[in-house]
Amino acid sequence: KGFKENRHNFATNARSAQEIAEEKIFGKLDSEINLKQLLLSDYQKNDEQLKKVMQENNIPFLATDRNIFNMPAVGKSMTYRVIGITADGRRILMFNHDHTRNHSPKINDADKVILVESKSIQAYLNQLEEMGEDVAEYQGIFGYSMALTEQRSDVFEYPEPTVACTQNHYNLSVSPNAMGE
Repeated sequence: KGFKENRHNFATNARSAQEIAEEKIFGKLDSEINLKQLLLSDYQKNDEQLKKVMQENNIPFLATDRNIFNMPAVGKSMTYRVIGITADGRRILMFNHDHTRNHSPKINDADKVILVESKSIQAYLNQLEEMGEDVAEYQGIFGYSMALTEQRSDVFEYPEPTVACTQNHYNLSVSPNAMGE
């Protein structure tokens, strides 16, 4: 979709990077808890277990999600750097592929993807102010000119399969008469 279609709903990538650096740190686990194993052990008690983990680790929430931007030719990534600014203040970003995932070796030959954000940071802050937000809480946003894609939480990793694929290969042959020809 074009940026004009989504312009009103767009939060700048700097805001996403700011959230990662300034807010999610309050929801990170310090201890070596296998959250996925805990949640799968007794899924009917997840609410109780999560509250207990947050209480034991003195955190107000669990930061298990990751900020990501899905774009053509790159896929899901938040690895970018600012390489310019347009006359109206929109940032020009150069994206790279998600370094936390495996990619085809062909990626090494691919060009970087360059995008222009659909609104300036100031336009975003003005929009927040119109919604009643205290924009003073967002002043650090101007300092985020690059970011790296976050690691995916183990909660979102698929478990090892409990079944194996067959090693036998079968070919189906159909005679012309069987097809009614």
